[in-house]
Amino acid sequence: MAFILVKAATGPVLCGPAAATLHGGTVAVESATKLTVQGKAVLLTPTGSLTVSGCKTPVTSDTTGPLSKPCANASVTTTAATKLVVGGRKPLMMPVAGSADGMVAKVTPQLTVTATPNQSKLTTL
Repeated sequence: MAFILVKAATGPVLCGPAAATLHGGTVAVESATKLTVQGKAVLLTPTGSLTVSGCKTPVTSDTTGPLSKPCANASVTTTAATKLVVGGRKPLMMPVAGSADGMVAKVTPQLTVTATPNQSKLTTL
């Protein structure tokens, strides 16, 4: 059984673990108002690239080129729910993996998408 992710004020899907000067940007994942858990809309499994807002990674470079840049887009993957469908789409569930197009120490993509379910009532297979 895995927890279903629900919409929250600060994510629940981030472009990477929030640190003082890196990542922490919110990945825009579509939600379903037809199904809520504890008053929060259930997030749906993405169908394409997602935008990122608020990534704290700074733009830096040296004579060899860019060193770091904030995430602007992300892709998210998850194990699809087999028993629950909302509006023809499967809900987003834990565990979540993915990548973002930001750069840290000349490494891109960043394979650090993180998520928190933000609820403990609804699980699915």
